[in-house]
Amino acid sequence: MKIQTSKSQIYCPVAAVRYARVLYEVNVPAEAVQKTREIFSEVPQLHDIFVNPTIDLKKKITVIDKVFPEEIRNFLKVVCKYQRMDLIEDIFAAYDRYCDAVSYTHLRAHETDSYLVCRLLLEKKKKT
Repeated sequence: MKIQTSKSQIYCPVAAVRYARVLYEVNVPAEAVQKTREIFSEVPQLHDIFVNPTIDLKKKITVIDKVFPEEIRNFLKVVCKYQRMDLIEDIFAAYDRYCDAVSYTHLRAHETDSYLVCRLLLEKKKKT
């Protein structure tokens, strides 16, 4: 599935998009998501541990409990349990895109008639 970000277009597996939607819908704070991202970035060996099939799930869960913010632990445990940690970067990219889309939709839902008319006139002006 193609996801467009502000920087470029990327392709995310459908599973990553679905996990990203769940991550958003279970109301994990954005700060916890960002902190988790930073941890993966600073310690790339974590990714190797989580995708390694020879490491027991219980050990992986112990690492999750010790390393990651509490608000995101259950989500990571599910991703790990279903052996989808290989998608974690795609999940984060899809999460960003999903948040942007939801924010835009939320803003548009609260437009008043006068703002809507102004926005439509501005869009029309840009086209000409």
